[in-house]
Amino acid sequence: SVGMYPIGTCVVLDDGRSGVVVGSTDDLMRPMVQVVYDERKNERLRPQVVDLSQTRGNVATYGDPARLGATSKKLLEKILQALS
Repeated sequence: SVGMYPIGTCVVLDDGRSGVVVGSTDDLMRPMVQVVYDERKNERLRPQVVDLSQTRGNVATYGDPARLGATSKKLLEKILQALS
């Protein structure tokens, strides 16, 4: 099933981290997100997949792909490459 946030969607989490949705979970509002940027500190993070269904985190808003330094498509390609 397709969640509220389809794969490739840029999002900002409620803790200020941002990244790209890389998978869905049983909770359609809480996807798996590859976080790559800290909006509060304005700095890149070491990429990490966060399963929001297993944490207290939530998506706060949609993100801006340009803010992450690339398009959603380019980010998704890099993430899928890293996961394979």
